[in-house]
Amino acid sequence: MSTLFRALLVGALAVGFAPSVEAAHAAPASEWTQDGYGPGNTNANPHERTITTRNAGKLRYGWSVLSPVTRSGCMAQSPPVMAGRRMFLPDANGFAAYDSVTGERLWRRTLRIFDYETPKLAVAGNLLVSAMNTCGSVSDPDVELTAYDAATGATRWSVKRDAPAYHMVVDRAVIAVGGGDAGEDRVSVYRRSDGALLWSRAEVELTADVSANGRLLLSRKGKGSVAVDIVTGRELWSTKAQWIVAAADPAGERFIVGDATGKLFALAAKDGNTLWSVGGVAREDGTASLAVDGTRIYAARDTHLIALNVKDGKKIWDQEFLSAPLGRPTVAGGVVYAPIENGWLVMRDARDGKDLEDLPMVGDVHEHAVVASGRLYVTNGRVLDVFVP
Repeated sequence: MSTLFRALLVGALAVGFAPSVEAAHAAPASEWTQDGYGPGNTNANPHERTITTRNAGKLRYGWSVLSPVTRSGCMAQSPPVMAGRRMFLPDANGFAAYDSVTGERLWRRTLRIFDYETPKLAVAGNLLVSAMNTCGSVSDPDVELTAYDAATGATRWSVKRDAPAYHMVVDRAVIAVGGGDAGEDRVSVYRRSDGALLWSRAEVELTADVSANGRLLLSRKGKGSVAVDIVTGRELWSTKAQWIVAAADPAGERFIVGDATGKLFALAAKDGNTLWSVGGVAREDGTASLAVDGTRIYAARDTHLIALNVKDGKKIWDQEFLSAPLGRPTVAGGVVYAPIENGWLVMRDARDGKDLEDLPMVGDVHEHAVVASGRLYVTNGRVLDVFVP
């Protein structure tokens, strides 16, 4: 689909449109409440039943949301979050709520585009939580953490933190944010209902948006790692190993982490014991690009898409794409989706890694895909495209 054609087709959709006949008979909406699906940052939707290996390669274009045009600023589209048939999407001027089935805009918040970066969003009960870092300050960035009424967009509470929030995870009715500036790294946890600060800890780093059954795994900057209770901050266990957490399994029983050697590990979330390790999956700095379902880990490493057994780390399949490196995978309905850098979204059967498409269908994809409510949502940073069976 050409950029010009898409722009002409979807221009009106940025301000909403009437539901179609197809949308009126759509499946009930499912949730994708945080950037990685839920508090485990699994990037896997276990409830998707509409888009499967049977029809993923035959999806058709549904509708789009086109962001406003701005000459400068720090904000852009990122993958949406959604709950209760509402979809929340950042854009170049702020963010807005849409009907996730029809694309009709429900409300929007316009922000000072020169003051903030693209917000991190999460749905928490009846609230939409936004973490907005200040734009342009390298040495002393701050964050404004605000909760809005998810139905109306009305502000419920707002707090400021004298440190950025590069990561945010919502679990156990609290909001944990982490990030550092030239002064220090700090993790702070706030009560969801009113934004009250529950605890804060300095000289630790939250390396991803991950909570494993209410446990946070924090890096201590060259002094090992520590697991804490997300609600109280109480230390649960510690280790001399410097872990870089990437995700948890859906049950919250394992942290999936990397280390400075580039190995990937599974740790027991209850006590930190190493369950297995494998090389060639994490990057050299210990970070990893993953999706995790109940039985497997799907990892993008350079041009490889790899499936591992979540219980023992054994490799199940390995597919290589010669064209360009892959972005973060998404798993839903037995399908693995992974964006090729500056290219197409590949769709593979989660069982064996085999291709589900005769020809590439979904192009110009940045960041990971979101699959919910029987719909595939992808963005290129300015246009959100939605594909349906």
